[in-house]
Amino acid sequence: MFKEIGNHIWQATGRTRGKNVTILGGVHGNELSGVQVIEMIKQKCPPLISGSLTLILGNPKANEINSRGSEPHADLNRCFTVDVESTPPSPPFIYEETRAREIAPYIRQSDVMLDLHATNKPSIPFLKLTGILSEHHFNICRWFPCSTILHDVHYKLAGKIALSDEYAGAHNSVGLIYESGLASDTSTVIDMTNSVLHILSQEAKIIELPPVQPPARQSTVFQITEVFRLTPLGFEWLNGYGTHNFQNVPAKKPIGMHGNGELVQVPYDSCIVFPKVPSLWKEGAPLGWLAKKVVL
Repeated sequence: MFKEIGNHIWQATGRTRGKNVTILGGVHGNELSGVQVIEMIKQKCPPLISGSLTLILGNPKANEINSRGSEPHADLNRCFTVDVESTPPSPPFIYEETRAREIAPYIRQSDVMLDLHATNKPSIPFLKLTGILSEHHFNICRWFPCSTILHDVHYKLAGKIALSDEYAGAHNSVGLIYESGLASDTSTVIDMTNSVLHILSQEAKIIELPPVQPPARQSTVFQITEVFRLTPLGFEWLNGYGTHNFQNVPAKKPIGMHGNGELVQVPYDSCIVFPKVPSLWKEGAPLGWLAKKVVL
């Protein structure tokens, strides 16, 4: 049913016009759950009745070496900038920028884009969304096995549109990123695959499956509020922080200290998201972000 139409890009089409759905896995090569979901969808997906379904193995070179990127600090999911399709790749991360240019047109042409990820430190599963959210966002999110949404309304993760879901949103598509938990844990692949199939059936309506009752929507929403970066003077975590995702931080409690003694703290209750492992520390780059609980 699926035809390879590009480098590790497969597509199936239905008999009539309908929604165009794109699913990415392995955008970071050491995050194996998304890679396995792509393979399971290729095997288990019923024939399409309408629209199209595009499956993309995001970063084959990084996947081959079981590494986040093709080389240290290379991050494919910071390459989907608004001008990705018109700007030639440049050093030092030519491979990732080239791959982003190959993938971007499929995201742009999608009605729905699902990007399957995992984290480098232990984490609960969660969904990452950006920009203005619609009813359709929440209807798609509810099928994933998690209770938490992380909303980056002001593009603080990259400081601009640069992630796959953000590029989708910039082109009026519903884009979301699902983080399944620790990158080495592939125990939820079957649940993730079933979630995707239900989305294709119940929301996109491009395949036929027996109808099921939709799950409840996610009950917890955090909004990213702060980014803290590595300075030339160094950094150390304090008070046991930095070990895992969504660590709760009481207001004014220090989570770390820069080399000049400056404390990292905020005047409101928050949690730490995406704390970087030391191998990803880079001067001037984020060490992590803070988020606060909100009601949407």
